[in-house]
Amino acid sequence: MLVRAAGMLGMLACLAGSALAGCGGSPEPLSSAPLPPAPAPAWSEVHLPDAGAGVVIGDLRRYGSRWYAAGALLDTDGATTPALWTSDDGRGWRPLPTAPVSYYGHRQVLYSLACGNSGLAALGQKNGGQHGVPRISSWRSVGSSGGSSGGSSGGSSGGSSGGADGPLTEIPGPSELYGGPRAMTVAGIAAGPSGWLVAGNRVGPTGRATATVWRSPDAAAFVEDAAAPGLASTDLGDTTARGVTAGRSGWYVFGDLGPPGTLTREAAVWSSSDGRTWTQVGLPRTPEDASITALAVEGAGGGSGGDSDGSAGGGSGPGGGSGGDRMLAMGTLALAPHAWSYDGSAWSDAGGFEADARPGTGVPRVGEVTVQDGQAYATVDSGSRWALWHSPDLHRWHPVPTPAQPPTGADNRLLLAASGELLILAATQDSGATEPGVPNPDATNPGAPDPGATNPTGTGRAAGSRLWVAPRR
Repeated sequence: MLVRAAGMLGMLACLAGSALAGCGGSPEPLSSAPLPPAPAPAWSEVHLPDAGAGVVIGDLRRYGSRWYAAGALLDTDGATTPALWTSDDGRGWRPLPTAPVSYYGHRQVLYSLACGNSGLAALGQKNGGQHGVPRISSWRSVGSSGGSSGGSSGGSSGGSSGGADGPLTEIPGPSELYGGPRAMTVAGIAAGPSGWLVAGNRVGPTGRATATVWRSPDAAAFVEDAAAPGLASTDLGDTTARGVTAGRSGWYVFGDLGPPGTLTREAAVWSSSDGRTWTQVGLPRTPEDASITALAVEGAGGGSGGDSDGSAGGGSGPGGGSGGDRMLAMGTLALAPHAWSYDGSAWSDAGGFEADARPGTGVPRVGEVTVQDGQAYATVDSGSRWALWHSPDLHRWHPVPTPAQPPTGADNRLLLAASGELLILAATQDSGATEPGVPNPDATNPGAPDPGATNPTGTGRAAGSRLWVAPRR
């Protein structure tokens, strides 16, 4: 089994105002032996049913023996309607029903998906209103097909049969649960053995930006906690959550810490067995800017969104986690893709690589990572384009040929889900270049459409996704 996780990278980039001071030199890759070129997978395109004018895939996961794609349908005008699909073999897909309730719920794109013992849960978003801010809802489906716990936003596998075939229903909540004057970002959702956890960032009770969690025993109602001990910002530094995933006994939130007096971020992972009290994990420290944007837990069960399956925390694992989960954390170090590994007892530097020699206009970022049997795949935005990378040993990396490499952009991305036998890749490319959350210039006109009405991130441009499958070599 494997787990994958990914943060809401594009939205969270604006939060990176601080980070880490370290002690130690620049880490070097653990092996300099070159890898042979990766063989090209035999990709074949698959099509989602009822796709209409197009689809947007916001999350792609595998839970147990089933695959899930969550996102939205596009109409000819670019308007979105939430949608969910499932597959038993990754090639033949069928739609699952969704039941939106609110005005924005009918227009949301599902962007983070999780699977637990009781079914599925998701997060959906649509920018809108006078200021074009994100309107976020949680969604829940009570399962008839069983499943196993674990999972996260950006996650991918675990469980036995997994999932639910009942309607995925929007759970209306107070407008300020995820929004309001204290709103920042909502990264993803994950399922653990004691319930469900959403991770993101808010303005906390002390008035400073902080990593925040929302807890629920059943995904039916979430309670915000912007002052969680061990996770919330303090005078020692401001915390930023870029995703959440689950291991065998609780949760992991990952992102970065900004110590006072410096603009350099420190890569950070926090673990908790109950989602209430957190312990920061001791990753190797460096003087360069570092952040974790994807985390994979090998051997975890079931799933949840925002990152991926599994659960974490406890007594003997990292930061007090009891499971001793084996993990691979990925992000950036000195603005280049980098990895850190955890072997069940200690973290170590797993080296880095140059994602692309060509100059780009964006900041490199790791979107997602999957780990299984000592190998890993990661989707990486080099600052100029997205690409898929593979590591046979969790230290050395080489690019994998893919049928699409979306250029760097606010809504462009590659998503990946994997099993021991199959790779499934989703590529999303935006047709515009407006930054996320910036209102459509035409929205200043009295008759102009809602600036978030035609795009899942409110850019005023419609994005479209395509899906491919290949045997894993």
